[in-house]
Amino acid sequence: VTVDPQPVTPLAPQSGGDQSVCSLEEVVLTATATADEGFEVVWYNAPTGGERVENPILAEEGSITYYAASLNPVAGCESSSRTPVTLTINSCTIAIEKTADKSTISSLGEVVTYTIMVTNTGDATLTSITVNDPLTGLEETVEVLEAGESVSFETTYTVTQEDLDNGSVLNVATVKAQTPTGDELEEEDSVTVGADIRPIIANDDDFGTYFLSYGGRLGNILDNDLLNGVRPDDADVDFEFTELDGVIGLLIDDNGELSLIPGVNEAREYTLKYTLREVANPSNSDDALVVFRLQNDEVDLSVTKTSFEAEIFEGDEFEYEIVISNGDTPATNVVVTDNLPNGVSYISNTVTSNTTNATVNGNVSGSAITWTIPAMEAGATITIRVRVKAVTPGTITNTVIVGSDEDDTDETNNQDDDVNVIKPFHIPNVITPNGDGDNDTFEIEGINIFVSTEITIFNRYGDHVLEQENYRNDWNAPGQTAGTYFYVLTGVDSSGQRHEFKGWIQVIKD
Repeated sequence: VTVDPQPVTPLAPQSGGDQSVCSLEEVVLTATATADEGFEVVWYNAPTGGERVENPILAEEGSITYYAASLNPVAGCESSSRTPVTLTINSCTIAIEKTADKSTISSLGEVVTYTIMVTNTGDATLTSITVNDPLTGLEETVEVLEAGESVSFETTYTVTQEDLDNGSVLNVATVKAQTPTGDELEEEDSVTVGADIRPIIANDDDFGTYFLSYGGRLGNILDNDLLNGVRPDDADVDFEFTELDGVIGLLIDDNGELSLIPGVNEAREYTLKYTLREVANPSNSDDALVVFRLQNDEVDLSVTKTSFEAEIFEGDEFEYEIVISNGDTPATNVVVTDNLPNGVSYISNTVTSNTTNATVNGNVSGSAITWTIPAMEAGATITIRVRVKAVTPGTITNTVIVGSDEDDTDETNNQDDDVNVIKPFHIPNVITPNGDGDNDTFEIEGINIFVSTEITIFNRYGDHVLEQENYRNDWNAPGQTAGTYFYVLTGVDSSGQRHEFKGWIQVIKD
């Protein structure tokens, strides 16, 4: 009798052990088991029944259990039980999120509060978690962080001048953790807080011109400056004058007001320089100039007047020319007065020359004409033409006077007179039309006293040789012989009254 020592039905194989890893890189797990000698290991996807698995592996995140049976290759029988082997590829991940309590900073010493949230986003327990924030000095350790569990930390940072100069604060936080297999995870997150630099603009100021004797307010430098688009509040800015240009007795208030002590400086232009800074951010600054002028209290104005020695007849229109000149010191509130003499009537006035485009305001009241010039620069000259009509024969004297708010160093040239004569209406009785320019035409002197005229000239036979309305003083006996001619002149004056003149003309020709 032969006895086979090997049992027909084998025992279940011995497990090679469950396997669990993290999916930090590409990995393939293979289930293992060991059968007794002489038997083979076969794999199934179920503890009983199921389907046989030729390749018991796991190549992606997740978990699977394979079941190993021992196979008697001779008898073809398997063990009555199966040995389970579990393969697990875990998602081992950690996340860090960092937030700030503000999006911008604007001032030195401002405090930013950061919140750091660390979360185990995988499905494996992590250990030895360390959180580090170098900017704020935060260092924290967490022993264990289960899957899905979170922990948060709060930390603060104080803004420096360098941050404002750089225009932002960048903060980076890092988390490290150990996986169940001893691998190290590391993640970081950052948040940037921008610097809200409010633009500061220091604009140049021109505080005008003052006399040496002036004492008082010049102006406020902040009124023309801008911080974030508007006039800065006194508490938000500081300023420092870096150049004073030798000025003496300048009073500077903390609110930007400048005042001057009288009588201690020389007459000239002064240019000062200052730096405007934001208190919250001293590097946010700008420079500007302040200009003002001091002038002597005395001016030298002069005025001249002329009618150009014109020959004037009753009824003629003619012009006076007035020239106002200023010396080396600007003058203020210059007043020019022209009282027209009896014998003329006002028609119009015109500024014909103005070297500095000064404002000239004219006013006519009866026979008095006044021009006011608010500001007349040094060296300026203004020329005015006054048109008048000669009304009454006789000598006319016209006086013009100039003055200003300032004392004048030479008052002798502040007044000027023009003397002329208005000749009466006159009808000549001889003409010599020979082209020598003397008595060539029948010129009625002063005919302009009439609004309109009509003239008829006829010869000794009664033949009309000229009929003309509004006679132009141009008849020179064209085509006529020498001899005696007669005229009838009718004129209508401004009141509508008619005047008739009759007489004779002797025409002498060579």
